[in-house]
Parts: sequence; structure tokens; C-alpha cells
Amino acid sequence: MAIPYETHGYLYVTIMTVAIFLAFLIVYKESVRRGGDKKETLLAFAAVVLLGFLGANVFFNFLPWTHLKQWSGFSAFAAVHNIISLNGGLVWYGGVIFGILTVTVICRLKRISPWPALDIFMLGGMFALFIARIGCFLAGCCYGLESALPWAIERFGKTIHPTQIYMSVEALVIFIVLYELNRRRKFDGYAFLWALIIYPASRFFMEFLRYYHSRVFGVLTASQIISLILISIAFPLLILRHKKFKKP
Repeated sequence: MAIPYETHGYLYVTIMTVAIFLAFLIVYKESVRRGGDKKETLLAFAAVVLLGFLGANVFFNFLPWTHLKQWSGFSAFAAVHNIISLNGGLVWYGGVIFGILTVTVICRLKRISPWPALDIFMLGGMFALFIARIGCFLAGCCYGLESALPWAIERFGKTIHPTQIYMSVEALVIFIVLYELNRRRKFDGYAFLWALIIYPASRFFMEFLRYYHSRVFGVLTASQIISLILISIAFPLLILRHKKFKKP
């Protein structure tokens, strides 16, 4: 018997606000603990949030995540209009990639290494994702395929995987792992690079439970392709930095 389920989309913005606030507390506390400037941390966080939301919206409107991106009817003009008017949904990977670029550019302009900041912001971002996925569950987006499992939820007259809850738990577990990796980091960027391996690997398999109107080549989702790309970049970088900082 499926668990009764009702959407509460009006709570999504509230949940997202809470997620951002808690992420800020984590980033701020960790930055100050490492000797970071309070004002610069606040400004950097604001920039990451604003450009992160932009990136999340850009990815939603230009990549094949929903029925809007069945390419036979795709309109670049409509996609740009949606971005400007803040219509459409948000894609986590878009926010992450734009966030990484924002942190890197800010650090380069200040002529400091971006690795410590990337460690810190990824930690806060993963906790934000843990909370945000609860918002996805309440809004009814990011749902899963049909399932007969005892914890399946009822929607559209079918019983489906509550993939939003799966991904919320996934993000919480990864946050705990990253917290420990930050405490025991062998070099700056250690937790960040591991995050770009652990999360994409987990997300790759999670996608097989997600419902999509279309898949790239009929097999993989856009998120799975991005996951493979991120792993292929992060893993060699992790090895290179490990060798660089390895004690003789």
C-alpha cells in the first residue's frame, strides 16, 4: 500500500530560504574558523547564491531535463525569456558549476588560492541540498519511476519512488563525509575534489530511479553525463594534488 502524498508547492520558497540561510551559517563559521574575513565571506556568499541560481535556471532551460526540452520543439528564445523572467525550475548541477566558477574568479581576482574556499562552499552547498530536496518533495518535482516498495508514494494514480527523499538523505550523508574530510584534509581542495567524485557517482545511479520525459540517446540523463564529466575531471586532479602534497 502506497503512502498518501500531497504537494505543497507554496512551501518551496520557504524551504529554499532556510536552506540558503543554514548554508550561510556553515560557510561563515568555517571561513572565520580558518581566519577568513567576515565581510568578504558575506559578499562572496551573496555572489555565489545569485550566480548559482542563475546557473541553475540556465541549465534547466537549455538542457534536456523536462518536457520543455524535447529538442524537436526547443526554442532558444523561449529559454532566454524564461531565464530573464525567472520562470522554470532549478538544476543543482547548474548552480554548482556556476558557484565553482564564481568562487574561483573571486579568489583569482584577490590573488589567493581558490581551493580553501571551494572546500568551504561545497560543504555549505551540500547541506543546502539536503534541505532543498525536502522542498522538492513538497513541491512535487524531481519524482521517481513507478515502484511497489512499501515506502513508495502515490501520485498520478501510480505508486512511485520518493526520489526527493532519497536525494535528501544522500546529500546529508555526503555532507557528513565532507565534514570529516575537511577536518582531516591532507591539502586544500581535498574535500572539494572528493565531493566532485562522491556526489556525481551517487547521482549517476540515483538517476536510474528518476522519471524523465526524455533521455539523451534514450539511455542516459543530462545529469548522468555531467556526473561522468565531473568525475573524469576531479579524479585526476585529486591524484595530482595528492602527489604534490605527499610527504616524502
